[in-house]
Order: sequence, then structure tokens, then C-alpha cells
Amino acid sequence: MDESNAIFQLSTRFPNKSRDYLLRKYYQCDCSLNATIDAITNDDSEEVSLCDRFLDSLFTCFGNLFCCWDGPSYTDVQERSNERQTPRGVITTSSVLQELPQVHQATTNAAFYREQAQQHLEKKRELNRRAHQYKQEGKHRLAHDCFEEAKIQTKLHDEANSRAAAAFLEENYRKYPSNDTIDLHYLYVKEAIRALDIFLDDQISHLRDDSLNSKGLSVITGRGKHSENGVPKIKPAVIERLQARRLKFSEVNAGCLKVYICKTSPLTNDLS
Repeated sequence: MDESNAIFQLSTRFPNKSRDYLLRKYYQCDCSLNATIDAITNDDSEEVSLCDRFLDSLFTCFGNLFCCWDGPSYTDVQERSNERQTPRGVITTSSVLQELPQVHQATTNAAFYREQAQQHLEKKRELNRRAHQYKQEGKHRLAHDCFEEAKIQTKLHDEANSRAAAAFLEENYRKYPSNDTIDLHYLYVKEAIRALDIFLDDQISHLRDDSLNSKGLSVITGRGKHSENGVPKIKPAVIERLQARRLKFSEVNAGCLKVYICKTSPLTNDLS
């Protein structure tokens, strides 16, 4: 069942509960309608903490951060994955967040989604390994089933990583409410570049409607401390992207760049 139908049913059953509360409970119960109904029925708490209310207010929906996926939603694919039997033996705040997957926690959920992504990756590798094994044994039907299941795990892996990126960026906007700073820490390179483009496009669009002619933005890339061998990956990718977008920038320190935009700065769609 998709999220909208589930929330509609929950709203009908619990009309005195807010939509934010229902969404939070729904995700806490791994998007299971029956489990959510039981959880709400047995919930003795009358109030939601201030932190929870704040996080609930940040709920928003997007789809995928960097995957052009026209198929089922994350929840739908996950349900399909659970139902299918494996063969035996086998950036201003609003604009950026509107283009990110639904999240209901920040840093905690980011770690959770990264862990989920890793689990899906391991399942994908195992399924591919078994598929090749079945293929060598002449069990082509089993091999085909494993390959198809591996594709689903790939989609789940990408979606979980997208949700992790969204959670990290949500935390960014809590840390920098002025909206002129984006922190790309803890993102993978592809996620970071996508988030950077959204952030820059939004800032340029707002500047075109502002009385200011130019503006400086801070882009925190990190020094690469957490990268393999301490070699930064995000920073050089960001610099390459800024050069491709023909934007001027300067280095504030080893982990931060100052990017300068003006009303005539090109948007992503303007680039050839």
C-alpha cells in the first residue's frame, strides 16, 4: 500500500491525530499499516515532544535524489522485495527539502538509512553471486530470478542513500538557518554535487528577485579526513562543478569554499 492511501486510512481511523503524528508512527512501524494501527491504539502518550514536533514539521516528499526511477516508490519496492521468495539456496530550506526524499529524523535517520543501504548492497552482491552460480549450473530460471531480485536491491540501495542524504541536509539547514551555507559533509560525491546544484539554483533564482546584484555563499566540503587515505573527494568534485557552472570562488580554508553568484549566473538548465 502506498503512503497516501495508508495515511488516508489512518486519518479516517484516528481523526483526532495530526497528519504529522500519523506519518511519524507510520515510518516508525516500517511503513506497515497494521503495525501502525496497533502502535497508535496502544500509544498512551498524550503529547509529542517539542523535538518530534519540530522534526515532523520538516516532513516533505521528493522521490529520488539522484536516480531517475519511474517505478514503484521505496516502500512499494521494499514490500515487493519482502514478498518475493528468494530461490532456495540464495538550497534554501524549502526548495532543497522539497526535492529530497521524505525524512522524519535528522542525523539518527541518516545513519539508519546508510546502514540500510549497506544491507541492500550486500544482498545485491549475494544475489548476483548466486545468479552467476546458477547460470554456470544451467539453472537459468533461478539465475534470472536472482538477477531480477538484485535489480530491486539496487533500487532500494540507491533510495536508502537518497534518504540518508536528505537527512544530512535537513540537519544542515537546522545548523545554518541563514540559508547561505551548505554543508556537504558525510554525503557521497554524487549526492553532494546534486545537492550543490539545487542549492545554487535556488540561491540564484532568489537573487534575481532581490535588490542585491551579487552574493557570497559558503560551501563546506570538508578536508577529506573521513575519506580513504585522507584524500578529499568532495572538494575537487565541487571545484570541478563550480568551474563547469562558470562561477567564481575562493578558498576560505582547506574545508570551505566561498562561492560568488550574481543575477546573471547560469542555472543548471542554462548550461550546455
